[in-house]
Amino acid sequence: MGRLDDGRSFAAVDGKWRPSLHVFERDMDKVRSALSSLKHEVGSPTLESFDGREKLLRLTFLHHRDYNAARKRLEQAAILSPDGDLKPPDAYFILNRIKGPVELDGETRPGRFVDLVFPDPRISPVGECKAPLKVASIDIETDVDNGTILAAAMSVGGDGLVRVLTEAPAYDASKDGVFFHASEASLLSAFLRDIRTEDPDVLTGSTSST
Repeated sequence: MGRLDDGRSFAAVDGKWRPSLHVFERDMDKVRSALSSLKHEVGSPTLESFDGREKLLRLTFLHHRDYNAARKRLEQAAILSPDGDLKPPDAYFILNRIKGPVELDGETRPGRFVDLVFPDPRISPVGECKAPLKVASIDIETDVDNGTILAAAMSVGGDGLVRVLTEAPAYDASKDGVFFHASEASLLSAFLRDIRTEDPDVLTGSTSST
């Protein structure tokens, strides 16, 4: 998922991609025994260890459930996989040498949670990124004694708003970006609505307690 250079959000779906992990060639007898009941394919050695002394074999799985089961079985059998702790999306980026922006070529259709969906596009890494990213900084205040959220604030591009759990004062502070809520549920519902309205690309910030 990401954002196009015109600001629209997108999701790209590579239907041919299969989750995979690598093991050392010297461990293949133990690997075959540990994964004998899981459907997978073993590729020819294409990678080496960092010291260049050992070959790595790529194990590819048709289903994510087999991939997840294989990771657990290799760990239980004390068989080392150099990329066994990687999430499949991260492994996809590494194997396809994607370090940042990409170029997408293919048909599109409207998305449900994003503006556009690219089913099985041609994906190529590119250089400079021109798509602007909207960053939202959030700050949440909590009461450590009862776990109640006392306030939630968000700032986007220098403009901010604050929602506070308290009875509303006599004056109207909404013009200053401050809103008051009589219940925690009302505060959180409104704050989530704020985030959806701003639709930021990056969420950053912190929580603090009193």
